[in-house]
Amino acid sequence: MSMESPVIPPPALDPLIQARLREFVARRRGLILRRGLLGALAAWLGTVICVAAADLLFLLEDGTRLGLSLGAYALAAAAFWRLAGRPLRERADLGAAARWLEASDPQLREWVLAAVELGQANPVVHDSIAFRGLVQQQVARELSSRDVRQLLPATLVTHWVKVAALALLLVAALFCVPGLPTARLLARAAWPGANLDRVSRTRLEVVEPTPAEPTVPRGGVLPVVVQVGGRA
Repeated sequence: MSMESPVIPPPALDPLIQARLREFVARRRGLILRRGLLGALAAWLGTVICVAAADLLFLLEDGTRLGLSLGAYALAAAAFWRLAGRPLRERADLGAAARWLEASDPQLREWVLAAVELGQANPVVHDSIAFRGLVQQQVARELSSRDVRQLLPATLVTHWVKVAALALLLVAALFCVPGLPTARLLARAAWPGANLDRVSRTRLEVVEPTPAEPTVPRGGVLPVVVQVGGRA
């Protein structure tokens, strides 16, 4: 008759470790999303300003302006995907969360991941159950003394805050330029499908007839006096 030792299940992962890992993942996702939105905003504003400048300097056809304006949205979408979309698609299980947390705090390197792996269900345990429990207790004690906001501070996205703020300041500066129709230029660049008149240095104003007569007999002659303003 063979004698087999009973299989002792490993201790479950400490609830405090699980809670801290989930908190870490949630804050990481929030910072990544913020970074993506700021980067997309900066890319969109920068491209819209370039399209508006081209619309002012050159006689852009409607199709050309449409393509350039849609390119601004495509560039913003690409920036968001690179900065946030792709990282957010990464699998965020406990093992991945442990590696990310260890990368943010070198003092915890290999300890958190070891605690997660030792707390996973295993049909056969070849090491000491007491050792597994001791590792988890030690890691739980270390994590209880750490603030996730300090491991992932808001300053990690400071660069993208500055970039987006610079783009907004540039837009504000354009509104301060005398005689520059900034609002119409940006509107034409941002909404390519909108039926907005092209910005021109020359303005035409119908002086006569007054009031304007919308109905004219076919073949009739209607004298019109037009005042030309602006720069040539």
